[in-house]
Amino acid sequence: MARLVLAVLAAVPTVLVVIFASILFQSGISFWFGDRARGPGLVTGRGDGRKQAGPGVRRSDMCKRLADALLQTRAALALDVALLESLEPLQDRALQRPTLPALLPNAKELASLLDCGPDDVEQDPVGCGTRAAELYRSIVLVKGVVSHVVTPDGNCWTYEGGAAGLGVSGSGDVLAGIVGGLLARGADPLSALLWSVWLHGEAGARLAEKIGPIGFLAREIADEVPALLPR
Repeated sequence: MARLVLAVLAAVPTVLVVIFASILFQSGISFWFGDRARGPGLVTGRGDGRKQAGPGVRRSDMCKRLADALLQTRAALALDVALLESLEPLQDRALQRPTLPALLPNAKELASLLDCGPDDVEQDPVGCGTRAAELYRSIVLVKGVVSHVVTPDGNCWTYEGGAAGLGVSGSGDVLAGIVGGLLARGADPLSALLWSVWLHGEAGARLAEKIGPIGFLAREIADEVPALLPR
């Protein structure tokens, strides 16, 4: 049976965590809750080596150790938030990985990876994404009103859809969760990232039609995804 490692997201009410944990237990999946000393966070994955980590993790020395340990595995990997800021360039490191890691930085986090300013990222998102992809030997998502997925060899995919309401707090965590879900279903990191950007954006567009261009909540984004998957 696949193994899943779970620490509690800071924003998740305890009652929902207990319900979720009981579902996991009944499915034969093991889980782990983070403690207050280390700070809540999330690392999810399957026994066959698919991991998504970062949302909800407090920035600490543990983040670097966790990121390094994950990168030494052969898992299909997506990193977000605190684990991004702990990364060191992988350009000259010989990591035996069958797939490239996927990085999901916002403008500030991407600027930190490149030692530049967020304004530089906004002025040249594709260029900065390409630099990061080369430097960290990863597939990089450059988030924004227009989103770009960039690979180390210079390939770039652009998504111009979505809605202004996708700027709501927690939206990026939902996107990371979609990536993790697709990895768990067997998608490779590039396919998972491309599909996740589209699903996240189209979910926002649907909510904009139902509710308005702004005003919907991050948790409502996830509710729209299942109906979009068959497309």
